[in-house]
Amino acid sequence: MEESVLQEIRQIKKAFEREFEKTIRELSALMVRKIVNNNDEKESSDISLLEDRLAKYLEKLEKRYLLFLRSPESYLKCEACGEKIPIERLINVPVTRQCCKCKNHKKKKS
Repeated sequence: MEESVLQEIRQIKKAFEREFEKTIRELSALMVRKIVNNNDEKESSDISLLEDRLAKYLEKLEKRYLLFLRSPESYLKCEACGEKIPIERLINVPVTRQCCKCKNHKKKKS
């Protein structure tokens, strides 16, 4: 494998590690807030919504990471057009499934 490809793989792996760590820290902080503000129903409801969102994001992150490990070729391809997703986008948004062009096209349609 070429050195440039290995470098990209390392960068993507680090991006996943950062996202996992960040999301788990955020979930932990919410759990602490939930315990501290146990009597505040509004706060508890808001925290539950945030926990649900983070849990869903963590699930997406895990699925994309497993795809990355099993089939890097599939992970690197845009699910809409089949083109390679730019490495910069994958590093910034490791859960992405589309290139910027397709994502923006989808947003414009909505």
